[in-house]
Amino acid sequence: MRPYHVTYLSAQSQNEFIELIGHEVQQRIIQEIKDAGMYSVMADTTPDVSHKDWLAIACRYVDMMGQPRERLVLLTEAVDKTGEGGATEIIGSLTKQGLNLDELCFQSYDYTASMSAHRSNMVIEHSCKASPIITEPFNVLEALYVSYTGSTKRMSSLEDSIQSMKVDDPLNLRNLSRTRWTARAESIKSVWICYEAILDSLSNLEQSDDGTASGLHSKLLRFDCIVSIMFTKNIMYKTKRMTATLQSEDLNVIDAITIVQSTVNNLQNVNDNIDGMNKEIQAAASFAEKHGVDVGSDFLRYHRQRKPSRRIDDNPNTTANLNVESFYRKEFKAVLDTQINTFTDVLENCVATIKPLFQALQPGQEPSSIQTFEALAKFHPDKDRPDPDALISEIETFKLHLKTTHEDAKDISSDAKKAEEMKFVFPLTNRAFRLVLTAPVTVAKDKRTFSIS
Repeated sequence: MRPYHVTYLSAQSQNEFIELIGHEVQQRIIQEIKDAGMYSVMADTTPDVSHKDWLAIACRYVDMMGQPRERLVLLTEAVDKTGEGGATEIIGSLTKQGLNLDELCFQSYDYTASMSAHRSNMVIEHSCKASPIITEPFNVLEALYVSYTGSTKRMSSLEDSIQSMKVDDPLNLRNLSRTRWTARAESIKSVWICYEAILDSLSNLEQSDDGTASGLHSKLLRFDCIVSIMFTKNIMYKTKRMTATLQSEDLNVIDAITIVQSTVNNLQNVNDNIDGMNKEIQAAASFAEKHGVDVGSDFLRYHRQRKPSRRIDDNPNTTANLNVESFYRKEFKAVLDTQINTFTDVLENCVATIKPLFQALQPGQEPSSIQTFEALAKFHPDKDRPDPDALISEIETFKLHLKTTHEDAKDISSDAKKAEEMKFVFPLTNRAFRLVLTAPVTVAKDKRTFSIS
C-alpha cells in the first residue's frame, strides 16, 4: 500500500493503538506508584458472562501533589478461589508490574469468606433480612418491576394512571436484582412516589382479568407492605449518604470513621425514638385506610397471637400480646439493631487496625504517648521508617503551628493539605499524613471497574 493511502482504520490498526495507549497509561500509573514510595492494594473478583472469575487489582497512593489516587493496575482471570490462591495472584501481579512489596502498607478486600476486611456493603442486606416483614416487600417490588417491564399493555396502563393522577416528578421502576442494596433507596422511593398510581393501574388491569395484576394489587394493599416500604425508604436514605461518601476517592480512612460513627449515632437516635416510630406507623395506617385497608383486621389476620404449647410454656396465658404499634416497632428495631451492631463492629475493627494513626493525627485528640508513635512508625516502609522521638516532636510542633496560624484546619484532609504545603519544613509529618491518605476506605474502585468493563 502506498504511504498516502494509509488510513489506520482497520481493526488490527485500531487494536494496536489501543494496546499501545493502554500500555503507556499503565506504565505511567506504575511510575506514579513507585514515586509515591508507599501504596495500598485493593482487590475484588466477579464472574463475567462466560462464567470466568476476574480479579481486579487496584492501588491507592498519594501523588506528588499530595492528592490521593486510586488506579486500576491489572485485571486478570482468577483461577484459584482460595485465600492463599488469591494472595499468590495479587503478589505475583504486583511483582510482575515492578512494584516493591516492601512499600505495600495496607490491604483491602471485599467481604468474602476468606477475606473479610470489607463489610459495609453487606450490612444493609443482612439487616433487612433480620425481619421477614421488612424483607418481603423487596420480593413484591421485584415482581412489580418484572410485571410492568414485561408487558407494554401494563406499562401503558401505569403511564396513564400516573398522568391522570398528576404525580409530581414520577420515577421509573428499577430492577432490584441488578441494584446494590446500598442503592435501593431510589428503587423504593420510585415506588412510594407512584404508589397510588400503581394501585390504580393494577386495579384497572385486575378488571381485565389480569391474574398477575390481581395478586400484586392484593400484596401492595397489605399493611405489612405499606409500613415496611415507608420505613425502609427513610432508613435507606440515611445509610445511602454514608455509602456514597465512603466511595469517594478523596476520602481518607480517619474521616471515614467519623462518617460511619455519625451514621451509627443517627440510626441509634431513630432506634431510641419510640414516639417517632409510632407516628410513622400511624402515618402508614392512615395511608392504608385511605385505600380501604382495615389495618386492625389485616393485622389480626396475619399476626394474630398464637399461644405456645404447654410442652413449651407452662403458662401460655402469660404470653405477651403485642398491639399493632408494638409489633411493628419490634420489626423496625430488629433491622436497626442489626445495622447499628454491625456498623459498630466495623468501626471497632477499623479503629483497632489503624489506632496509632487515629490517635496521633486525628484533630482534637489529646497528645499521644511515645508508644503510639512507635507503632505509627512501624506502619511506614522499612526504608523510610522515622525515629519515633523525632516524629512525635515534629507532629506536636506542626499541630501547634496549625493552632496558631491555620484555625480553619479542622479535619485530616485539611491538615494533610497544610502538611503537603510545608513538607520541606515538616517532612516526617508530611509522610505520616501521606500514610493516612494511602490507607484504602473501600473497594469501590474495583466495583466501578466491573461496572464499565
